[in-house]
Amino acid sequence: IEDIILMFSKTRDGTIWEPTPLFKVKGRAAFSVNQYGALALLVIKDDGTNELSLDFDSIPRALADKNTPNNRASTASVILTQPFKDILAFLWSPDGEKLLFLSTGSNDLSTICTWSTYNIKTQQITRYDNFIPSTFFISSYLPFFDQYIRGMTLWSPDSKFFVYSGASLSAPKQTYTWIQEVPTTKSERPNYHRKPWKVGELELPFWCR
Repeated sequence: IEDIILMFSKTRDGTIWEPTPLFKVKGRAAFSVNQYGALALLVIKDDGTNELSLDFDSIPRALADKNTPNNRASTASVILTQPFKDILAFLWSPDGEKLLFLSTGSNDLSTICTWSTYNIKTQQITRYDNFIPSTFFISSYLPFFDQYIRGMTLWSPDSKFFVYSGASLSAPKQTYTWIQEVPTTKSERPNYHRKPWKVGELELPFWCR
């Protein structure tokens, strides 16, 4: 079934924008827009596969925050799904310049997952260390990820770090809390990043806004 997603906005002077068709999708979809008008769209197709893409043209600039600079480096659409098998969740950073997304290369979610970021200024994907998520995370948190992030966030307020929980591949039976630093400049070495550091044993860590 082909659906049209509508959006409307109320400006600071009280003007109401009429609902406007922005894009069409086939299948189930989830989306999020940053303050620059960049659209992150996850579509789950009929065959069970999914596609995460970034689009910089679907959202009219009039609906974006006029008081923030336009830091997007490109107007082209970017497909983030490859080489990742399945995208499980995604979340914009507070500064709107980085998209954090969780992927897995296996149909068995209890095996290995990976957090990655896409920087819209450098146009670079950074893939971080593989980890094993806890059963609690998979069963109680992940299905409601889009609801949790309305009031809580994995991102630090300065958009330089994110926090998550999971077991390392070297100690698969022990869940720890990790803080990961995110590169802010383009690296000549793909996926180069500092190792995360262990800070506790929380099942569901969040950052204070």
